[in-house]
Amino acid sequence: MALSRRTLLAGAGTAAAAAAAGAAVYMVRRKEEQAAPGGPRVRLVVGADNSASRTVMWEGKKSAGLELRGPDGSVRTFEPVRAEHRSGETLFHLNEVRLEGLQPGGSYAYRIPGVLGDWTPFRTAGRGATTALLFPDSQSTDRYETWRQLYQEALRREPQADFTAHMGDLVDCGAWLEHWYDWFAAVKGGIERVPAAPVMGNHDTYDQNARIGMPENFLAAFAPPENGSADWQRWYYAFDSGPVRFLVVNTEWPESDSFRPGLLPEMKRWFREASKTSQPWKVVLMHRSAVANSIRGRKPRGPFSEAGRELMPLFDEAGVDLVVTAH
Repeated sequence: MALSRRTLLAGAGTAAAAAAAGAAVYMVRRKEEQAAPGGPRVRLVVGADNSASRTVMWEGKKSAGLELRGPDGSVRTFEPVRAEHRSGETLFHLNEVRLEGLQPGGSYAYRIPGVLGDWTPFRTAGRGATTALLFPDSQSTDRYETWRQLYQEALRREPQADFTAHMGDLVDCGAWLEHWYDWFAAVKGGIERVPAAPVMGNHDTYDQNARIGMPENFLAAFAPPENGSADWQRWYYAFDSGPVRFLVVNTEWPESDSFRPGLLPEMKRWFREASKTSQPWKVVLMHRSAVANSIRGRKPRGPFSEAGRELMPLFDEAGVDLVVTAH
């Protein structure tokens, strides 16, 4: 069935991995990065052109550069950009390599001596149709076991997916490291091969007391394509995959305005420029629904939510074809 333009897909459905909102039932503090469970958390993140770029991220203080084997068998070595991220009493040593100029539809493999010894294969997207797995909220109170089953089974059924989109509320409380440990353990074996496109949700902004705070762990965990902003890097971004420009929009300005005002107006300016593309399709990925929903019996004010009232005129102006949401 062909999709008509300006189609709104409101509410991508409820993920089997989503738990009821509220504080999760576990939290353990760890002082040493090495004590974190699950082994090395290596992940791929989409590049600005999913056919020609990737970002590889991993954690570890003592690690060599990344080795990339191309379709022709040649091997190149890349030195990572290194940074530190402190979450509570835990210090993480972050490594990031942005791979550019890759061959569309090419078969590659990489390894990280001392971290990921075996060659791990991945494939770049082609220039034709694109396939994506779109996951709503994965926040969980079962140590992300249901999320693990959902993610792993989806990749088993669609092993040629060009990327996975994680539509916000990845974890129940963004400041709780235990949730991130379990989330990454659940996607292990997949996220090293198929790049992720993360979308920020309201739960990803919660602090240690489940109140609103800077989403530092979310921002440190993923390095998506740059958006040109000095203040809002990694909060929103765009990338191409196949014939589609994906515009990842941040709906959490009600949260962020309490500690750093200005997200919405700057993002609107960015969106008008980022949506100018020769790609035949434009798809928005965002956390909160654009349409209003009845919550606990409270009737909504009109057909659109606050996110919809602010953003739908912008989407119409840009000729957006599809909006995918979660929450």
